[in-house]
Amino acid sequence: MIFMTNTKIRILFLFWLACFFCTCEIEEEALAEDCAGVEGGENICGCMDNTASNYDSLATFDDGSCEVLVNGVPVKWLKTYTISDNSENDESWCVSKVSDGGFIIAGASSYSGLLMKTNSEGEKEWHKIYENATSLYKVRETLDGGFIATGYYECDNIEYNVINMWAMMYEDTEWTKRHSHFPSDFACCYYVDVEPSCAPVIFESVVKDKVHDNNQPLTLQPQNGMLAIWPAILHHEVPPTKGKRMCISMNIEKAEGK
Repeated sequence: MIFMTNTKIRILFLFWLACFFCTCEIEEEALAEDCAGVEGGENICGCMDNTASNYDSLATFDDGSCEVLVNGVPVKWLKTYTISDNSENDESWCVSKVSDGGFIIAGASSYSGLLMKTNSEGEKEWHKIYENATSLYKVRETLDGGFIATGYYECDNIEYNVINMWAMMYEDTEWTKRHSHFPSDFACCYYVDVEPSCAPVIFESVVKDKVHDNNQPLTLQPQNGMLAIWPAILHHEVPPTKGKRMCISMNIEKAEGK
């Protein structure tokens, strides 16, 4: 039989505790993670893209730090997108950053208008094809989170052409002096986003020497989504507005030989 005194038992217990904690410390050191998050790993983190300006030939784990230069300018990432069966028929003309951090791209695919949305890392979220446009050249995000784009459409049988187009944003107190769009045939305005308190468009009361019955100027109160078309010779103005207004204006002429 083996007998132990209380003193010996205490010493053995303390020795066991010391060994336990030493073992734990050794195990924790052995389970340390490397830069790639691998327990006990020996990865060397760095840029593994040999086309990047900061390429590291010794790196075994790409940490996302690559810097690619395009025309001497560093870029975060490069992406190639294929929409149609033949990538030669795909093109982009405009890229705009949007409120969620992603990007909206305007262009063409197989001779149809194209809009494509990506996230902040360039991963495609969606794309839309517009067959009523040959190509889209500009795109911007609207106040309601949608998008507005401009472009062109090729048609041999078209009777009228949009010869120029521009966008306008009226802020409080801004105005437009009296003017016409002559020598175009027609003027057109599409109201994208307007506040109810914005000022109306005031047209002259005399057109081609004919006076309106009430001899009062014609007024047009803009509304969201309204498309207004009038003879380009007609003078008009916008008094100082009390509300914001976003619109797209254009001049239209009859096609030659029509």
